Amino acid sequence: MALDLEAHITENFQWKEFLHSDAAAHAGVAFPEPPEDIQANIRKVAAKAEEARGILGVRVNIHSGWRPTEPVDINKLAGSVSKTSAHIEGLAADLSPEGMQIPDALRTLVNHPTFMEGVDQLINERGCLHMGLPCKASEYQPRHEVRGETYIQNPKTKQVERHYPLLFVWKPSPGVAHV
Repeated sequence: MALDLEAHITENFQWKEFLHSDAAAHAGVAFPEPPEDIQANIRKVAAKAEEARGILGVRVNIHSGWRPTEPVDINKLAGSVSKTSAHIEGLAADLSPEGMQIPDALRTLVNHPTFMEGVDQLINERGCLHMGLPCKASEYQPRHEVRGETYIQNPKTKQVERHYPLLFVWKPSPGVAHV
C-alpha cells in the first residue's frame, strides 16, 4: 500500500514535508517509499517538530527530512557529506520558523526546560535549524549538542569548508538561560 503523502503525521505536519528535498526535486529525483522503520523514525521527528512549533508559537516549515542514500543519494544531493547523518535514518529535519530569526528560535528551544531532553543535536546551519534525534552515530543516546556553523578556508586545498563547532552541551537547569 502506497503512503498517502497528504496524510497528516501530526496535527500540523504531513508526510510530504518529510519526504521532500528541493535539491532532489531540482535533479528530478523522486523519493522512494520509506520502509516501516524509517516511517517510525519520521513519526518521532514530526512529533518533536510539532513540539518545537508549540514552543515557538509560529508555523514551522520543513526544508528537509528523510534523505535516503539509495537508489539515489539524496543526502549528498542536499549538500551533506556526512555518512552518519541522522537524515539518512529519518531522524532529523531542517526547520525554519515563520517570522522568527533562526538564532532566536534556537535560543528559545534550548532555554525551554524540557525540549532538549530527547534531542541529539540542534544546529544553526544554512539558514535553518537542524534538529537531529539520537541515531546510530550517537549510539541512539542524546548528546544534547548545540552547534553553530562556520566556514573556514582549508590552507592546503584553498577550498572553503563548512564546520559545525560545538557551542555547548545542554544540561537541564531549570530557570537558567543557556544561550
